[in-house]
Amino acid sequence: MLQVTDMVNLSTELYKIETGKYLLRRVVETARATYAGKQLVIAVDTDFDVGTDPPMGLGDAMLSYSLLNNLIKNACEAAPERSRVSAALFAGSPLRIEIVNKGVIPEAVRPRFFDKFVTDGKSGGTGLGTYSARLLARAQHGEVAFAVDDEEQHTTLIVTLPAAPPEA
Repeated sequence: MLQVTDMVNLSTELYKIETGKYLLRRVVETARATYAGKQLVIAVDTDFDVGTDPPMGLGDAMLSYSLLNNLIKNACEAAPERSRVSAALFAGSPLRIEIVNKGVIPEAVRPRFFDKFVTDGKSGGTGLGTYSARLLARAQHGEVAFAVDDEEQHTTLIVTLPAAPPEA
């Protein structure tokens, strides 16, 4: 019986490693390699001190990876060459991740941004990225929204997911 308990505990630890900051870093590292030709600076920021335990979200690691990958991919595709894309993780309840890129969502697309098959000016785009990201967030009791700053010419995607309770 001890082996089963040890396996469950290991599984829980692996899940923690795959979530939060670690998961976000993995997605960003993939994006850096994929969009190297655009010479983007893709950064990960946090609001907690280095050396402290990162906040954890409640959810499925694979769903969360796909959710973040879709949104960061879209941000990198929309960002002009040699610009900055940032993904910031904020501790709290709910856990919040903000993905910011230069460029704005076209006004005509904004009311339908999370609808199925909505795309604008992307050759080969399916229009499923933000649609599936929102579904993946909602499946985990979270949400995805956006904010556009037309004056500063940037878009922020805001992901919220339930936060795991702090370890005792």
